[in-house]
Amino acid sequence: MSTQIVRPTADGTINWSSVPASAPHFQYLDEVTPNDAQFVWSLLSGDTDSYKLAVATFTPTRKPASVTVRIRAKYHISPGGIVTVTLTDGDGGTATAGVSKTLNSATPADFDLVFADGFGGSPWKRSDFSDLYLMFTKSGAGFPAVTQAYATITDSGPPRFKVDMDKDPAIEATGEPSPSMRAAADDAPSISAALLESPEFRVVMDRTPSIDAAGEG
Repeated sequence: MSTQIVRPTADGTINWSSVPASAPHFQYLDEVTPNDAQFVWSLLSGDTDSYKLAVATFTPTRKPASVTVRIRAKYHISPGGIVTVTLTDGDGGTATAGVSKTLNSATPADFDLVFADGFGGSPWKRSDFSDLYLMFTKSGAGFPAVTQAYATITDSGPPRFKVDMDKDPAIEATGEPSPSMRAAADDAPSISAALLESPEFRVVMDRTPSIDAAGEG
């Protein structure tokens, strides 16, 4: 399992306001160290702001499992406000389910919003991250403000390949796995070193072309 962070790189559809009042808005959200004196905020219910995120990359044996969006947010003017966060396929494209956060303090705080499912409720795919946008929607009364935002993508790690080790000629001849079989087993987190050293260890593999080609079922 590994993670990668993608931050806003450009504005999409902009309807919110900002402090200071200038564009582009993404520059107030993309800091590694947040600047709470700069933020985007909304006055009107239903208004949206969207931002293109940096493109995520994956090796052939890894695929995305979930996305966690961190926002650093507050209310700009009392009373508080509600911000709903979604991820979209392109600017205004197919969206994930929204995750809402009610902001009850004028002091900025960090909130982690988990998106276990991708667009339209489907599992995340590598191709989903080539044109990924982050969108804020203001709802209800109040004036929500966001000072920082980024997404952390968690992948599922290498697939748990199964191998039919009794088909390895090296095991049949010497009782030791060949280098290629050892390398295949090393890619499987469920195969321990102790098991690997046991010539009697046998596992059955159901290979599929998609797993062989891309590491995905």
